[in-house]
Amino acid sequence: MNKTIEMGGSPELVIECKGDLKVRPLRPGACSVEVESDDERASVVTDGNRVVISAEDDTEVRASRDAMVYIAAVGGDLEVKGFDRMVSIGHVGGDLKVKDVGSIEIQSVGGDCELYDAAGVAAVRAVGGDLQAEGVGFAGQAVNVGGDATLRPFAVEDAFTVNVGGDLSLALPAGASAMVHITDARGIRRLKFGAGETFIRVNAGGEALVISDGEASNEATVPTDWDDAISDIEREMGQLQRHIEHIAREFGERFVGAGVPAWKVERAQQQAEAAIRKMEAKLQHRLRQMGVRARKEAERAASRAARSAARSARRGAVSGWIAPSPDPSAVPFEAPPKAGVSDEERIAILRMVQEKKITAEQAEQLLAALEV
Repeated sequence: MNKTIEMGGSPELVIECKGDLKVRPLRPGACSVEVESDDERASVVTDGNRVVISAEDDTEVRASRDAMVYIAAVGGDLEVKGFDRMVSIGHVGGDLKVKDVGSIEIQSVGGDCELYDAAGVAAVRAVGGDLQAEGVGFAGQAVNVGGDATLRPFAVEDAFTVNVGGDLSLALPAGASAMVHITDARGIRRLKFGAGETFIRVNAGGEALVISDGEASNEATVPTDWDDAISDIEREMGQLQRHIEHIAREFGERFVGAGVPAWKVERAQQQAEAAIRKMEAKLQHRLRQMGVRARKEAERAASRAARSAARSARRGAVSGWIAPSPDPSAVPFEAPPKAGVSDEERIAILRMVQEKKITAEQAEQLLAALEV
């Protein structure tokens, strides 16, 4: 199906497509909306400058650069580029690519997401796969990614949070003034760039790399309290869960009023919720892995402390005590063999360190006493 609608001014596009969708600009000066779809029964309804498009198959829509673009739901992949105003996207079942637009609003993406060169900020609620964003601003929000994330924002002027199930690479712009709090597989740390005016929180199930073009950071190692770190991430996941219902209501208010049938909006809501839950499940899985690593790290640290204490005790016994010359008239005395520290006692001490009932220093002293 091919259709052209002549427009008298800036068009407002409202689109729902079960297949793949491409939304691109027309040649400069053109004032129309062109729809090309593999669905011969695709619906194109006009109401003043508003054009509501619904298609069951792959579709391409072309409009002037000053068009407002609202995309309720896309079952397959979505590509949008070349629009000066805000692009609002509900749910994308496949992959998403957005380039050269104004600001961006995205509720959920089931696959991978690529964002390039947005004049304004990007509000990204959930990405089930990987996220790559360059030349895009993030501000005052949480960006949730189930896979890996590579971010090169053009500016960092307002606080934001990034929750990533996999690895994260964050390249801040030159001259950035930011304090970045990182919780990842390596532990907990803070990086300060410039005066550290903007607070950025990074939670990654894998490893996080944060750099700034041309600027070195001052790194401060934060005492590793895995319980608190995991609790913080779980709290944020709970907040994300509460936002699911809000997203569903937002879909209904925006797109039913724009002319999209109610049953289609309901299906889009269900797809959005499924994508967010998928992303959340990935992060929760990574969270459990972080907990396992934390317990193993605590056990290794306590074991190293115990071995160090034992060595120190033995060195002290050798260097700090001189045996007297034997007295031939004395009755020979044979000391009983030392029992040392049993495996059960050592495990009990390690468990007390892990449960924070005693400190590592106290564990060293206790093990040294038991060795005597």
